[in-house]
Amino acid sequence: VNQDGIIDASDLSLVENDVALSIDGCRMPTDINGDFIVDAGDLSIVENNSTIGLSVITPCSPGPSEVPEKVRMNMTNTERTLLDKSVKEKIKEVSGF
Repeated sequence: VNQDGIIDASDLSLVENDVALSIDGCRMPTDINGDFIVDAGDLSIVENNSTIGLSVITPCSPGPSEVPEKVRMNMTNTERTLLDKSVKEKIKEVSGF
């Protein structure tokens, strides 16, 4: 619910609060089952998943020191750079793709 990758008491608290207030509407983060109202159904889903310790698992991405300087991007730079074959191979090696 709070997008921290772990379903725990903080998520449960958010849903409980909205259930107590009878919150309804479109795209509510606490409306887990998507029926446009935060109710016992949503609370039950979060309770069940928090008790089993459900969390998100994502693959590791390479750290800045593992990526060649030519490949690093400046977020404000919108130019495209053509990469030579050795750089492309290094990207594949580091990223695992």
